[in-house]
Amino acid sequence: MKPEDIQQLLVKNTQQLLVNIGSRNKRQFTRLHIHLNADLDFGVQCYNRRAVENISLGGLYVSGKFRQEAGDLCTVSLNHSEVEAALEVHATCAVIRRSKRGMALEFLSMKVDDFCHLQTILLYGADDPLILGTEFVNNLNIELEGDLIICKSFHFHQENKNEREQE
Repeated sequence: MKPEDIQQLLVKNTQQLLVNIGSRNKRQFTRLHIHLNADLDFGVQCYNRRAVENISLGGLYVSGKFRQEAGDLCTVSLNHSEVEAALEVHATCAVIRRSKRGMALEFLSMKVDDFCHLQTILLYGADDPLILGTEFVNNLNIELEGDLIICKSFHFHQENKNEREQE
């Protein structure tokens, strides 16, 4: 067996191992606890500098008391730190659920640059960036329209909701 073949086999086995490790997490994306503040704009109601409890490539959980309901849309601005303004992330989100402690938001769309900034923030905050990077490649269900990234998983939720309403 040639050294190149051995190296290729090792890479393939490592990739499969990472996929298997990553699949132990029942969530689609690993949630990270990173110090972030979020500004939320629901049009008629704005919330500034709310603490992000956790974040993933699919969405975030924001602490605080909110009046919004599942399905409400907002724009979110995240700033990783006061110093690193270049890593700001702006996205359109939907409320997935609300509790007494806060609310869960799903990313619906964001510009490509914002998506890259989000990935950078997550990779810097990850205990194991290699596993998180594998999630980016294997689990991401997005569509690119111009310079806008659209999360296709949200459209799935909406289609199922519309189908239930028609029944």
